[in-house]
Amino acid sequence: MTAIIDGILTGKQTRCILNLPNTGQIANIPGDRIVETLANVAGEGATPEDAGELPGPIGTLCQLHSDVHEMIVSAALSGNRDVAVQTMALDPLSAGADFSEIGAMTDELLSANREWLPRFFA
Repeated sequence: MTAIIDGILTGKQTRCILNLPNTGQIANIPGDRIVETLANVAGEGATPEDAGELPGPIGTLCQLHSDVHEMIVSAALSGNRDVAVQTMALDPLSAGADFSEIGAMTDELLSANREWLPRFFA
């Protein structure tokens, strides 16, 4: 983090890993997604490095991960519980959960975060 701040303040170029909009640096991930990417940081900001395509199964897994994130953002913006439940079912972190409990788990998470997710309770 200090190297990033130093690069921006001094103009000294620093190479680091950042989460940035995909502007084509990862060819097989949609351009409107945020990706973890190598970038050069200097006084003008961050410039991502071209990485090309993610290979085979890695590309597929990253695409799924990105799609799941897009779905949960859509659910949060719309307050659509059904989409939130579908997203929870697709998320690899839910793989160990009993599928029949995903709805209750989603409701519990929504309730715990009610303050930040008011559209689910309107």
